[in-house]
Amino acid sequence: MPRRRLSRPPAWLLVATLVAIAAVVALLAWPEGSPALRTSLRVRELPAAVRALDGRLGGPSRYVGVIATADGVSLLVARGDDQQAAWFYRSGELVGPGADESRDGLPDFSLDGVAVDRAETVARRAEAEFPGATIEAFAVRKVADAGVVWELSLRSARGGQIDVRFSPAGDLLDASLR
Repeated sequence: MPRRRLSRPPAWLLVATLVAIAAVVALLAWPEGSPALRTSLRVRELPAAVRALDGRLGGPSRYVGVIATADGVSLLVARGDDQQAAWFYRSGELVGPGADESRDGLPDFSLDGVAVDRAETVARRAEAEFPGATIEAFAVRKVADAGVVWELSLRSARGGQIDVRFSPAGDLLDASLR
């Protein structure tokens, strides 16, 4: 049986394969800072906001909500059994507290076990799980059926609303259409 001589693949095919492998590795790693988030919410500031508030108050706080907005990060801190005070963080500056307000029955929680430094990674995971969707709301809250969660609301490319919850570690728990 004659020996077959294998030909060398074209150079462009080797380059294209290497580029594809590098892209897949980059997407799977989701390093902080790349690829760019599509959301205009200040998700990247969430960890610094929590550290700034806890530093100002002298230790970990009891929260009612931590919410990334387009303007900054709102931190709702529990005061007593039924009140909350709002703080606001933007670009390294912490402002507050605002006047005490009713919590309207919302539960308070600590951020123990919540990887706040993974806020950007959670946002990237949501964008990867729901391609073309835009994050419109991004918060840490305590919910009755799941405890403390990352709670996101996304607008699909077709205009539908998708509510998504991630565990404190950043694992996808559930998603529902609204």
